[in-house]
Amino acid sequence: MKKIYIIITAWILVVAIAVVIFRRLPATIPFDTVSGIEFWNAGTGNWQDNVNIMPDGTFTAQGHDLDMGINGEGYRGGTMWMTEGGGTLIDLKKIDDYTYKTTVKSTYSNIHETECVEERRFVYGDIFLKEGDVIYIYPPGTLTLEIPEDYFDCVSGKLGYKWKYEHEKTDFYAMYVATDDNHPMGFVGYK
Repeated sequence: MKKIYIIITAWILVVAIAVVIFRRLPATIPFDTVSGIEFWNAGTGNWQDNVNIMPDGTFTAQGHDLDMGINGEGYRGGTMWMTEGGGTLIDLKKIDDYTYKTTVKSTYSNIHETECVEERRFVYGDIFLKEGDVIYIYPPGTLTLEIPEDYFDCVSGKLGYKWKYEHEKTDFYAMYVATDDNHPMGFVGYK
């Protein structure tokens, strides 16, 4: 009888520990939680990048950067670097009240032939998001202290530096991309 009591007690203890651990692990949530938000960033030099997340976890990405200094015969209007494509995200998790986290599972790029149109050269390349990039999304109302400082360096051209130093709540969605090559990216989003 004593052995049965010990076995039952041990089993209850194992189940209790598993429940505690399971409650602490973030659960995967549907991507429609963060879909419908247009994330973008742009800056001096006529560049812009956009990311849109779909309810099924796929995303589209586009970008361009105009360099008027790279010109030549047939493209006196400069060179426009273009990216377009998309991919798939996995494991969207709510880390806390103001943080969602996902990972880029796969990407594709629509690469076209380099072409000259109306005195401008268009060069196509891979999209800026890469497999393995970790994406953090912070909804409106997030305290700026909760968002990595690098994020505000990435988006200061759009938001100004005030957000980096003031302890306020955001009125926009913030997307922070932690990359393997240590060049983080930041995007501002609105629904």
